Amino acid sequence: MATAPILGLPHELLFEIISLIPEPEDLLSLALTCSGLCAHVVPYHTDYRVLRVRTLNPTLFAHLARRTDLTRNIRHVHISERHNYIRGDRVPTKLVDMRVDGDPAVNGTAPDAGAEGERVKALNVCKALRCMTDLQSFTWEWNGVYREETTYGPYGSARKRVVVMPTSEPRFEDAILAEVARKPTLRHFGLSGPFGAHVSGLSLDNKFGYPVSAAMVARLCISAVLTVILGVASLQSQEPQPLRRHMAQRGQYSAIVHHAIAMPEPRGASSLFISSGYPINYRSRCRPLSFHSSSAICQ
Repeated sequence: MATAPILGLPHELLFEIISLIPEPEDLLSLALTCSGLCAHVVPYHTDYRVLRVRTLNPTLFAHLARRTDLTRNIRHVHISERHNYIRGDRVPTKLVDMRVDGDPAVNGTAPDAGAEGERVKALNVCKALRCMTDLQSFTWEWNGVYREETTYGPYGSARKRVVVMPTSEPRFEDAILAEVARKPTLRHFGLSGPFGAHVSGLSLDNKFGYPVSAAMVARLCISAVLTVILGVASLQSQEPQPLRRHMAQRGQYSAIVHHAIAMPEPRGASSLFISSGYPINYRSRCRPLSFHSSSAICQ
């Protein structure tokens, strides 16, 4: 049986050519043409186009941070809560080396790691995102995640629900979103949950320090239906006053929308969705926000 001429190309060149195919369906069609191409496509490409994962899985992101040659081809990332089964997980498994990626010292899951372990986990996520040079969409959902705490008083004990934040420290959230905000290829961006709860100020100019800034809104939401829903409360819990109304009372929401739709139209349609149940304190508007870059969490 004759061999396909394309298989005569060097392995590195063939890998680069297949990397230009964005859709998993097209990759499967290519893999079905012959067994030779199938060996090049599966799983080296089919598993590294769309990433859907519940929680920031330490072993998975340790693998993605290590195999940058494969991670760079991921186009879509969707992170959701552990209890969210609306979308099925879509994660690479065949090329994950548990001897390396499953090492607690590498993925930050050692029992006595403490704060250093959380730093290692966040750093792996940042490294993986930094390698995704053609990232087109990023969605992070974190709704209805609580832990139970018991308080003791003069009349006995009481249990209450405490919101669990997306990351153990605000600087890790900032670092992860900063990596996403730097992507020039990003077309769709979504946050849903208690993001930005640590923000203490706002500036509507380009010095807005939180990674999800007005400049990012402007870059993503031109020529698309601008959907900025800040402060949408969960239907099953009582959350603070919606941030959208909080901003509208100060004329800031309309200012961001005006700033976004006044920019030139980009090549492709874009979308932005932000949902947060926690109002940002805007009392110190003159003070620019500060966030931690991924390099800062290494220190």
